[in-house]
Amino acid sequence: MNIIVVSGGFDPIHSGHIEYLKSAKEHGDKLIVALNSDSWLEKKKGKPFMTFSERKSILEAIQYVSEVIGIELLDALIKRGEHNANLNNINNVKFLCKDLNKIDNTYKNFQCDRLILDPSRNGALDVVNNIKYFNPKKIIYVSCHPGTLARDANILVNQYKYNLSAAGIIDMFPHTSHVESIAVFNK
Repeated sequence: MNIIVVSGGFDPIHSGHIEYLKSAKEHGDKLIVALNSDSWLEKKKGKPFMTFSERKSILEAIQYVSEVIGIELLDALIKRGEHNANLNNINNVKFLCKDLNKIDNTYKNFQCDRLILDPSRNGALDVVNNIKYFNPKKIIYVSCHPGTLARDANILVNQYKYNLSAAGIIDMFPHTSHVESIAVFNK
């Protein structure tokens, strides 16, 4: 079974996200979405446009998603998410009370074939330094900061022996000076 794990804020969720999830699902048998928390979005952009519960309920309704894992730093928000899941008979969601910037052995059972990373401007340094917990054959890394992508790519290539097989940029925000960088790594 090929398991695909994607992560992101999905705030606001839009048709591009649906295509992203559909495309990710085409590469595997099971698609798991690690949904970034409200507090993570507050650090990234000041405040979330949609609440975690709104984003989660939309993702759960998408037929391509096998499982949603809510990762949140605040226990009160985990309890709220669990309550909402029970209230709405949602069975494909689970919650972890963790800091996304501090990867530990909690993630050791997150083995997947492909991992899609879409971190904040700080990059995915802790995920990259602990890639053994995920052990993906392919990593698709979407970055809004080329410097942190370069830093993390250096570790993946030189320390963990991934090959950089493709790279490019996408202008997702045409009325700004920002671009998204994308890199694909294979083992």
